[in-house]
Amino acid sequence: MPKPKKIFYKLIQCSQCNNNFRYIKDRSIPKYICGGYARKTSNCKRISIKEEDLLRIIEAYHFKNRLEFIPTHDFIKQIVDKIYVSEEEIKIVYKNGEESKISNNIYKA
Repeated sequence: MPKPKKIFYKLIQCSQCNNNFRYIKDRSIPKYICGGYARKTSNCKRISIKEEDLLRIIEAYHFKNRLEFIPTHDFIKQIVDKIYVSEEEIKIVYKNGEESKISNNIYKA
């Protein structure tokens, strides 16, 4: 049986170096960090975001629009086009063209 994909697999991109974020567990907390930083192939600082925080942001968007929310990779991939993370903000671009922008200072991981 194939290993299930992480919820945000290939959806999160670093706004500084354009590398995809990769999944890690930091003290048993699921997080995503810049792949360029992790591989030391970019000059990025350590930018990370908790999986739980991204799920909350997307769930709030669904609640506001009275939509069902299912926290799985397949569901998220159907509704989210890309997630851009920088030191300053998290920007989620949905497939319907709408965006959610949140200050990353709130979600320092």
